[in-house]
Amino acid sequence: MMHSKVLTIRDKQLAENNQLEKEWVNEQKRLDTMMEVERLKDIQAQQDREIKRKIAAREGACKIID
Repeated sequence: MMHSKVLTIRDKQLAENNQLEKEWVNEQKRLDTMMEVERLKDIQAQQDREIKRKIAAREGACKIID
């Protein structure tokens, strides 16, 4: 009788540990996705700044030429 209780508790603990590990993996995937989105936003912002800088440089060059 006691052996079956011990096994039942052990099975519940193993199931809980497996569930916690799955939740942790899912959370890590979610965080990785969020970080990738932020990285892509930063790259886009950097490209936008570079384009604006080049446009401003061309406009400045045109004013100097005029």
